[in-house]
Amino acid sequence: MNLTATAYLLLEWTRRDFRIRYTQTLLGSMWAIVQPVALTAAFVFLFNRVANIEVGIPYASFVFPGMLVWTLFSAGVSNANNAMLGSMHVASKANYPRVVAPLSGALLPAVDFAAGLALVPLLFLWQRPPVHFVPHQFLLAITGVLLLSSGIGTFLAAVTVFLRDIRNVVPLGMQLALLVTPVGYRSRELPGWLKHNPMATFVEGFRASLLDVPGPALSRWLTALAIAAGIWVFAMWYFHRVERRFPDVA
Repeated sequence: MNLTATAYLLLEWTRRDFRIRYTQTLLGSMWAIVQPVALTAAFVFLFNRVANIEVGIPYASFVFPGMLVWTLFSAGVSNANNAMLGSMHVASKANYPRVVAPLSGALLPAVDFAAGLALVPLLFLWQRPPVHFVPHQFLLAITGVLLLSSGIGTFLAAVTVFLRDIRNVVPLGMQLALLVTPVGYRSRELPGWLKHNPMATFVEGFRASLLDVPGPALSRWLTALAIAAGIWVFAMWYFHRVERRFPDVA
């Protein structure tokens, strides 16, 4: 199958997953914004009201952009990880690019991300934080997150076919990873080695693309993007190396 046909299949697969996800739900696509809003409210209560963490600007305006990016990442990894098992009945019979399933899973949260992004101007109008839009940082952060989530998710999807325990470990891993990613605090609070976490750069960079707050240095951007790209390339290589064995364990 050529690249154009694969891209078309990826878009159609993502559209199908979106319809299935919100069909016969009470709130429909409104569920897309529930998680980042709920987590932001929890962070405001725990870290701002209880722990008295101050960031120099209204706390909800500081947290919500980072939470949007984090949700894009964590949902992408989780969806991609589960996508291959959910399509094993097709993978064992049809001849198609099987990598479309996890890539579609990683891409689907981008729709939710766009819906949540529409709330940002309303939040900023309410809290009046210092706003400063930097388009290139905005695009770099989203690109980096999608590369990272699709790379990690695709690799885990391939491993999960052979080791089903992985799908139970991933949710716990995402919860722990959130705590060491500067969504509710500044990255300067992280120990030195944790600052190499690419999501720390992407969260901080995305926040700095919307607000007048310090963003990552160029060296951190280059490191984070290189790590994300490296993981993606390795994941694609590994997936294609083992996918011929999927029908044997379906």
